Parts: sequence; structure tokens; C-alpha cells
Amino acid sequence: MTDANNLFFDVGDKTALVCVDNIEHQNPLVEALTEMEFKVHVGVFLEDISAKMSNHTYDILIIADNFMGATMEDNPVLKTVQSQPMGARRSQLTILLSESLATADKISGFIYSVGLTLNPADISQLQVLVRKTLAENEEFYRTFKVTGKQL
Repeated sequence: MTDANNLFFDVGDKTALVCVDNIEHQNPLVEALTEMEFKVHVGVFLEDISAKMSNHTYDILIIADNFMGATMEDNPVLKTVQSQPMGARRSQLTILLSESLATADKISGFIYSVGLTLNPADISQLQVLVRKTLAENEEFYRTFKVTGKQL
């Protein structure tokens, strides 16, 4: 299921935006997320991604480090995410897809302000990694979320 089948989200839908232009990586990512019952949008070009991100906070955002010929240092989608307020970033799982990073490298995740790094060699493990990372995030931010609601 890609954009054509998921033009609109309903309340409670789990949503994902995939900004990966390598079709060999994009297809299995979209398939894995769809199997996990996420409604998936695929980012086609920068203006499209900006519009989608300004209209909806996705539960999962997957960004290829070299999306549209960029590098990690000048990747416009990654820069947009990094500039978001911390509260917004805590509400979504951002995954950086990169051949130069090890999967689940917490130091690289911290450096690039993402929740999970994913080496393309491990795309087949996406479902397990997402479930594990979401559970860890929920546990880690539990107190923060409860305190925020009380205020």
C-alpha cells in the first residue's frame, strides 16, 4: 500500500513516510511497514515531502542518507527533522537508512538525532527493529509523557 491507497489517514491510524529513492530498498521497507499495518506514504521529491510533513506528524519516518543525491551532512529531509522541536521528535520514530552506519548504532543515532540507524543489509529485520525501538522509546519517555499530560 502506497500513497494511492492511503491518501487520507483516519484517527488512530499508524502512519509512516518513506523517503528512500532506491527502489531496491524502498519496496521491502514499504512492504514491511504495510505488514505491520502502517499506512505508508512515499516521499517522491522535496516539495512533496515538505507538504506531507507539514500536514501530518508521522509515527515512523525513514530517510535514506543519500536521498536525492544528498549526503548525511546536507540531507534536507534529515535537516528538517533535526530542526523540529524535541516534543515533535519524541512523538515519531525517525530511521536513518545508511550503508555507512551499523544497524542500531546508538552513537550515530545520537549524532544524527534519529531513533534508529539501519544498514540496508538489515532491511529484512525492520519489523523486529521497529517493535523493539518503539518499546524502548515508550519505556524511556513514559515519565516525560505522563508529566507533560499532568501539566
